Amino acid sequence: MTADWTREEREMMRIQVPVTGLKTPFRDRLLRHVAEDVLKMAKDGLERRGYKESGFLREIAEEVMTGVTPAEKFLEDLNCTTGTGEAVLTRFLKNSYIETVYHFLFIFNKKEKCGV
Repeated sequence: MTADWTREEREMMRIQVPVTGLKTPFRDRLLRHVAEDVLKMAKDGLERRGYKESGFLREIAEEVMTGVTPAEKFLEDLNCTTGTGEAVLTRFLKNSYIETVYHFLFIFNKKEKCGV
């Protein structure tokens, strides 16, 4: 799946994905569509194992289908009412979204939505 991705494309994703998440443009489509392909492969593989494990992908599937990451959900829930970046980050970490901290920090630093 990734064998033909160029160095430039990988570098672009390394820089851009933390900012735009699944909405990152990639080869005439969005990265969200690539994630859908990966999710299908994961689901098919788990189903072939025969242990009914594909349910573990439900939360990820929801994020892929909506295109909204946990970091984006958190900012929406925050509703621009928290005063300091430190308080926002502390709340964020306590809500166990640690895997998206990198994405969150880039969104937070953009200061577009809330003007914090």
